[in-house]
Amino acid sequence: MNRAKPTAVRRPSAAAKPSGHPPPGDFIALGSKGQANDSKTASTLLKPAPSGLPSERKREAAAALAGASALTGLTKRPKLSSTPPLSALGRLAEAAVAEKRAISPSIKEPSVVPIEVLPPALLDEIEAAELEGNDDRIEGVLCGAVKQLKVTRAKPDSTLYLSLMYLAKIKPNIFATEGVIEALCSLLRRDASINFKAKGNSLVSVLACNLLMAAYEEDENWPEIFVKVYIEDSLGERIWVDSPHCKTFVDNIQTAFNTRMPPKSMLLQGEAGRGGGDLSAGSSPHPALAEEEDSQTELLIAEEKLSPEQEGQLMPRYEDLAESVEEYVLDMLRDQLNRRQPIDNVSRNLLRLLTSTCGYKEVRLMAVQKLEMWLQNPKLTRPAQDLLMSVCMNCSTHSTEDMDVISHLIKIRLKPKVLLNHYMLCIRELLNAHKDNLGTTIKFVIFNELSNARNPNNMQILYTVLQHSSELAPKFLAMVFQDLLTSKDDYLRASRALLREIIKQTKHEIDFQAFCLGLMQERKEPQYLDMEFKERFVVHVTDVLAVSMMLGITAQVKEAGIAWDKGEKKNLEVLRSFQNQIAAIQRDAVWWLHTVVPSISKLAPKDYVHCLHKVLFTEQPETYYKWDNWPPESDRNFFLRLCSEVPILEDTLMRILVIGLSRELPLGPADAMELADHLVKRAAAVQADDVEVLRVERVQLLDAVLNLCTYHHPENIQLPPGQAPAHLVRSHYSYPPCTLTDEETRAEMSNRELQISQREKQEILAFEGHLAAASTKQTITENSSLLLSQLTSLDPQGPPRRPPPHILDQVKSLNQSLRLGHLLCRSRNPDFLLNIIQRQASSQSMPWLADLVQSSEGSLDVLPVQCLCEFLLHDAATDATSGGEEDEGESKEQRARKRQRQQKQQQLLGRLQDLLLGPKADEQTTCEVLDYFLRRLSSSQVASRVLAMKGLSLVLSEGSLRDGEEKEPLAEEDSGDAETLQSYQWLLRDLPKLPLFDSVRATTALALQQAIHMETDPQTVSAYLVYLSQHTPVEEQAQHSDLALDVARLIVERSTIMSHLFSKRSCSAESDAVLAALLSIFSRYVRRMRKSKDGEEVYSWSESQDQVFLRWTSGETATMHILVVHAMVILLTLGPPRAGDGEFQALLDIWFPEKKPLPTAFLVDTSEEALLLPDWLKLRMIRSEVPRLVDAALQDLEPQQLLLFVQSFGIPVSSMSKLLQHLDQAVAHDPQTLEQNIMDKNYMAHLVEVQHERGASGGQTFHSLLTASLPPRRDSAEAPKPRSSPEPPPGQGRIWAVTQVRALGPEDDLASMFLQIFPLSPGSRWQSSSARPVALALQQALGQELALVRQGSPDVTGVSVRLLQAIATLLNSPHGGALVMSMQRSHFLACPLMRQLCQYQRCVPQDTSYSSLFLKVLMQTLQWLDSPSVDGGPLQAQLKLFAAQYSARRRISDVRTGLLRLAEALTFRGDVEGVSSTVRALVTTLRSGEKCSLEPELVSKVLRGLIEARSPYLEEMLAALFPAVSASPACRPIAVVTSLLLQDKAEPLALGQQDTDSCSLEAVQLGPCSGLLVDWLEMLDPEVVSSCPDLQQRLLFSRNKGKGHPGPQVPSFRPYLLALLTHQSNWSTLHQCVRVLLGKNREQRFDPSASLDFLWACIHIPRIWRPGCGGPSLCCPSSQLDVLTHRFITLLADTSDSRASENRVADANMACRKLAVAHPILLLRHLPMIAALLHGRTHLNFHEFRQQNHLTFFLHVLGVLELLQPQVFRSEHQGALWDCLRSFIRLLLNYRKSSRHLAPFINKFVQFTHKYITCNAPAAIPFLQKHSDVLHDLSFDSSDLVMLKSLLAGLSLPSRDGRADHGLDEDGEDESAAGSLPLVSVSLSTPLTAAEMAPYMKRLSRGQSVEDLLEVLSDVDEMSRRRPEVLGFFSTNLQRLMSSAEEACRDLAFSLALRAIQNSPSIAADFLPTFMCCLGSRDLEVVQTALRSLPEYTLLCPEHAAVLLHRAFLVGMYGQVDTSAQISEALRTLHMEAVV
Repeated sequence: MNRAKPTAVRRPSAAAKPSGHPPPGDFIALGSKGQANDSKTASTLLKPAPSGLPSERKREAAAALAGASALTGLTKRPKLSSTPPLSALGRLAEAAVAEKRAISPSIKEPSVVPIEVLPPALLDEIEAAELEGNDDRIEGVLCGAVKQLKVTRAKPDSTLYLSLMYLAKIKPNIFATEGVIEALCSLLRRDASINFKAKGNSLVSVLACNLLMAAYEEDENWPEIFVKVYIEDSLGERIWVDSPHCKTFVDNIQTAFNTRMPPKSMLLQGEAGRGGGDLSAGSSPHPALAEEEDSQTELLIAEEKLSPEQEGQLMPRYEDLAESVEEYVLDMLRDQLNRRQPIDNVSRNLLRLLTSTCGYKEVRLMAVQKLEMWLQNPKLTRPAQDLLMSVCMNCSTHSTEDMDVISHLIKIRLKPKVLLNHYMLCIRELLNAHKDNLGTTIKFVIFNELSNARNPNNMQILYTVLQHSSELAPKFLAMVFQDLLTSKDDYLRASRALLREIIKQTKHEIDFQAFCLGLMQERKEPQYLDMEFKERFVVHVTDVLAVSMMLGITAQVKEAGIAWDKGEKKNLEVLRSFQNQIAAIQRDAVWWLHTVVPSISKLAPKDYVHCLHKVLFTEQPETYYKWDNWPPESDRNFFLRLCSEVPILEDTLMRILVIGLSRELPLGPADAMELADHLVKRAAAVQADDVEVLRVERVQLLDAVLNLCTYHHPENIQLPPGQAPAHLVRSHYSYPPCTLTDEETRAEMSNRELQISQREKQEILAFEGHLAAASTKQTITENSSLLLSQLTSLDPQGPPRRPPPHILDQVKSLNQSLRLGHLLCRSRNPDFLLNIIQRQASSQSMPWLADLVQSSEGSLDVLPVQCLCEFLLHDAATDATSGGEEDEGESKEQRARKRQRQQKQQQLLGRLQDLLLGPKADEQTTCEVLDYFLRRLSSSQVASRVLAMKGLSLVLSEGSLRDGEEKEPLAEEDSGDAETLQSYQWLLRDLPKLPLFDSVRATTALALQQAIHMETDPQTVSAYLVYLSQHTPVEEQAQHSDLALDVARLIVERSTIMSHLFSKRSCSAESDAVLAALLSIFSRYVRRMRKSKDGEEVYSWSESQDQVFLRWTSGETATMHILVVHAMVILLTLGPPRAGDGEFQALLDIWFPEKKPLPTAFLVDTSEEALLLPDWLKLRMIRSEVPRLVDAALQDLEPQQLLLFVQSFGIPVSSMSKLLQHLDQAVAHDPQTLEQNIMDKNYMAHLVEVQHERGASGGQTFHSLLTASLPPRRDSAEAPKPRSSPEPPPGQGRIWAVTQVRALGPEDDLASMFLQIFPLSPGSRWQSSSARPVALALQQALGQELALVRQGSPDVTGVSVRLLQAIATLLNSPHGGALVMSMQRSHFLACPLMRQLCQYQRCVPQDTSYSSLFLKVLMQTLQWLDSPSVDGGPLQAQLKLFAAQYSARRRISDVRTGLLRLAEALTFRGDVEGVSSTVRALVTTLRSGEKCSLEPELVSKVLRGLIEARSPYLEEMLAALFPAVSASPACRPIAVVTSLLLQDKAEPLALGQQDTDSCSLEAVQLGPCSGLLVDWLEMLDPEVVSSCPDLQQRLLFSRNKGKGHPGPQVPSFRPYLLALLTHQSNWSTLHQCVRVLLGKNREQRFDPSASLDFLWACIHIPRIWRPGCGGPSLCCPSSQLDVLTHRFITLLADTSDSRASENRVADANMACRKLAVAHPILLLRHLPMIAALLHGRTHLNFHEFRQQNHLTFFLHVLGVLELLQPQVFRSEHQGALWDCLRSFIRLLLNYRKSSRHLAPFINKFVQFTHKYITCNAPAAIPFLQKHSDVLHDLSFDSSDLVMLKSLLAGLSLPSRDGRADHGLDEDGEDESAAGSLPLVSVSLSTPLTAAEMAPYMKRLSRGQSVEDLLEVLSDVDEMSRRRPEVLGFFSTNLQRLMSSAEEACRDLAFSLALRAIQNSPSIAADFLPTFMCCLGSRDLEVVQTALRSLPEYTLLCPEHAAVLLHRAFLVGMYGQVDTSAQISEALRTLHMEAVV
């Protein structure tokens, strides 16, 4: 681009000098004038001047340089030279030689002809050439400028280089030509022609670098010449390579080497070693002249201004030339390093170049070999250190070369501390460079340490490595020790010494656990697999483990251990950390011996046990120090004790038990149990407060212990049939329970123990007799028995047994040494002591607790609170029985013990009071203490309640004894009230003063509510009631209701207590206080429960029959228990208390208001009116002295009630007078009824006379009635006794009061009135006597309102609407039917009311809501009356008339309205004629062609109604309706028809259970109409399911169970619809149905019968499978092999019992086994089918299961799964595999009692699960753990399945990935062991070896007789039946015998060969040559034998079936044998044609 050239700037600026020309470019003016403009000129130099006059640019440049020169007062620097001075000629010659060597022939001189122009005209020339487009001239001009720079290198022209900088900034691309690049690169080389005396100047080189950087900044591929000039300058004077102004250019060149350069902080050479950036970089050896200093100053300033403002971009520049650049660099460096020169003559620059090129591995290898020599050279020390750092940082490939580099690095020996520290820093960088460098470094260091040329810095290196990689380094160190121990030479002694030295030198800074775990890792390298001394390796690793554990004893640990022995607790954290470390290492070591060691080598039993004991420090002491006498003798015992007295981890103990269970490992069960016992006891001895010696959380450990203790009889002894080995175990129990104090229970337990022991003794003797009979033939008696004293029955969940005496002695001894009892008492999780106390009944005494507390050694805080409370009660009881005072006859010892006990009691009491009242009282403790005592207050035993109260008084009364003594005299002076409640101050005064009373307030109230029902002391009950009235929390209504009910039950049900409390109330303050408390409780309760409920429903329904709904005349309502009401009435009968009658009057006004009716009560459950005041309560009211109660009780009494009450005793005179007056009124009202109820008039007359004598008045009329018919003289003694029962007999009559009809008001409850008129049942609990008056009142109110409506008056009372709403509400209630029946019975009252309601509806037709509600009431009533069980009556006839008249008044306006009315009429079953007329009108309207849009719900509702009514117009309606309905998707006729057919499957609800509001949702019975609907469905949708798939698929396949029917209700039309679907649908519709039925995401359950029928039809209808018939043919996605496989599996699952079926199953089994071997993927595709076929079989009993061949099928499937290993264990088959395994487990669960018959299956199953765990442990272990319960049960039933027990024990162990994996690197070298179960080495049976089969094979060799051959073949046959895999050893012999001339041998050989092939189908082809040879044999009998086996062998070898059958065909064609039958059978078997 061209620059603008404004003319204005060409003239000199005003700021320039006024006259004179600037000095030339080679002259710099000196002076101080430019100082003030320093910053300005500096910035000006960085920015090129605009295009103007050349003189202007020159002036500006000169001024800038002049100003800058004044700032620098640089002095001459001394020359630094590392080489001896040479002569001038020698130095020149050397420089020339170096130049010649450095410059490669490929570096060409500039090839462009330079065009030299003046520097001021350079920019103009470039612009002119650019305008002309002459690129060659631009290139030439630039080369000319470069030439000028080259000529004036010492003092370049400032105008020239500034112009070039400007061009590079605005036009960098013009420099990117080949000629310019060559020219610039020539500036970067040392020019040999320059006079060697001239001083070098770096300005030109720096300029060239920056020009090249600007040109190539954006280019990713740089030319190779840059690297070459870089190498030249690096080896030369480094003029520009070290210049900071060229850093960006140099860094980009260095990307070619891929070198990670150390940061500046790590480089030791620093700026002192850099020469290119300062004045001395390019200086000659001779001092420069003085004038040269000024020139250098100017050039330095210009050079500084050349540096860019920001660094350029850094990126890889030589990716495409990497190989050529590497080759060039290596050649140059080899040439430099291979030169013959003295060591001192090695240039520092060479070392710096090596530092930069260490990215090449060859460079690192060349450099490291001479590094040690260079580091020791003082002149090269610093660059050599940088080179060392670079070599270490770039060792990042871990190639062979880098491993050699590490090897050389390790061998470097450095003595100075400075060098050594730097060396360690480099080692750290080496470890960071690559992850594998760590292991290699450690290995080389260890091997160097053991070599003759040992490096003294090895330990320092190891220390650095361990500090750097504290987690991984121990593992790699352990791997090196493993390598040492695998050597043929014995390195154990050296390894021990080396390990001690390492630990010593590294100051114990090593993770011992990680190191030991690394020692125990399994190695898979060939040297380990082919190791010669494997047993020695294991033993030596064990020894190193023991040494490592002892080496963990540091000085601090040793000091802490010594202090602990002295009883000092110093540095316990260090000691505990060491103990936990040893425990963890021992856990890992036991894991190693359990899982890894068996895979390494099969150790001798002695060595294995030795290793196990050694790592657990239970071996003899000399085995730990016999190799090198370490630990020293002074520390041996101490070290061994420190390592042995450690906790034991649960995993360690569990694995020891599992090892004992395993038959593969040499540790026997008894030894394992003994070892575990020793370890537990040893750990228990270490018990302390700050250490947890053993924590067991898995119950499987106890199972393993019991399995270990099981006695196993010798394997060579066979028990007789039916004799199962007894489950016996060694005795380890505690008997009898010390807490069992009940003598009866103890006697029962002793008797049961005696019976069990006798039976057990006989079983053991019988069992031992069988063992002796098989071995010594000795008769076993009780005296000669050896097992009788050792064994007992293994029944962990059975009754407790009596252990032998020596066991009890052992437990006592352990208790004394280990303080087991103290530890168990201190255990809080679980809390054994608390559990024992809670199991004991509260009434039982626990004397053992006293001994326990007495022996607690003053530490009462370790005992639970309940234990302290129990001991307090025990002492209280003891004091009560023995008396508090000392007896004179007591001895001193007895008195001392008594005082000690009292002291203990005071201490205990103080502890409990501190828990309640102290500053540390907490909520939990307070609740526990009080709860323990409060629970006993409701005990059924008096003594327990008394003790509880005494305990509470002691605990709650602080200083109770002393305070009680002081307060006793004060109590005598108090009032009577205080005197009575003085003994209960602990409850009324002290308890509420507790600090945390609020937290126990609720529980205390609840306990006292329970206690008042059990307490018999009136004073105690009084105190409880007073407390409850004051402190019961009643914030929640439920709590308040519970309190009221509990107190009410006390008042009503405990009449004795109540009579005692209030018998002398007038003179008792206690009774008065109790009455006030009771009134307070109930008054608050009633006020809370009474609340207004306006707007809510009148009745609420509940399940409780004791709740009543109360309604007061004021509108308030309440719901409460009837007992609460009765209790309040009883309290009112007692009269007001003396203290105040406010609450009494309030209650009285609530229940018995003056001049107001009493509240009415209704039963909540039935809504019937309840009898609020029964006769017994009325009698109490009459006996009371409260007049209002007496008057209320005498209201509305029947004559028989009056007669009953008058005969009662205890009635006051005033009440009796009122009774007699009511009798007089009864005589006047109805004398006949009264006279009929009098049984003895003589007695009654005498009674009235007696009452008159008492002072009663009234009764004269009644007395006259009695005496009118009596004779003058009668014997009063013969009068019968009055009846004492308060309950009257049923009333024989009712007195109707003739009263005036009252007027109704708006506040009247019309629903209650309607229920009074029509009671719900004839014998209801509330008998109404005012039905007719109430009915008359309603009729009168309705008539008055009707008259007002007819007159048009707006003032309508609304009685009709209210009454109709009340009737509707009652009809919708559950008692609607009973109400209708009552109306039917009282039709003379119901008909007038309904007639008036109908007339009101006719008068207000505009009120649609009333009309709709009236019609609803009408239809609901008719629905109940139309029931067949109800006889017709006047009410029914009247209501039907109303319904017909109502329907006739309604007319059809449109189709939708007509349908709505028709639906309504059909719903309420109106008259048939009205329905018919409506239907006809609708049909006419529809046929008129009117199109309408109707809702499907409305159409369905109408059609259902027509179907239900059996209307003859249904078909006509369908024909008219469906064409007229619009075809929108929501209203299609198909959906309507389908919905109707769907409803046919459900049953209609019974009459009386239908909800009229949900009538549209009811199901209907279609009956004959279903056929009509099916025809319509076929016509509308021929494919049945294509229009509404979801709805129609439900119709065809949904499953619906009807009520009362055991199975699904299948509609009769479903088969027809299924036939239509299969015959008329195309393939896409059928495929969609199949996908829905078989899909996994279906939302509903389908009917299996319909689904299977449809699928069967799809499979078997040929038309579907033929192309061209009704749509596309069914293209099967599976291959023919899948079809054949499906057939094989189907045949395999056949359970027919015919002979042919058994043969087919056998053939199918062989075919499936062959497929499993030849085509496992094909068979695995059908694994879900196999899993499904296993279902539905295990529900049978075992006899049927076995008889029907289901067990055979399970065995076959399991055998096929075995052959599918390991593919079947892959994750993609997990679901189907788990399904199969669940079926197997279900088989074991259901038939585990028949395990003897399932033995083959169980063995195979357990072996299969072992293989599953081995192949895929992450999937297998969770599945087996989930079903471990079934396997545990199977193991318990089958004691001989030891491997199953071992498997179960192993399942409870954690997997390897659950432990500390910090020893593994990122690559996961131990992946094989990471997820496997620890029992991978366990197998069910030991695999047979060739050595074991050798005798049989020798007997089968040639030359044996026929008898011998038959004998050995029979033995092999018998052996192969149990273990068919043994036949693999005899394959060659069997092939030879298959062509034998002896028929018996030949037949047996063929049979065994076929069995071998069946067991392992993969070997079928091995027998093909032999079989072909037999078919072609000249011996006809051999051919016949082969032909007999042809079908089976062909099936087992189908890949060669063509060859076999062809050979058989040829035999038949050319031989004398008919082979057609065999060939046909083979073909039939091969294709399984029998299935068709």
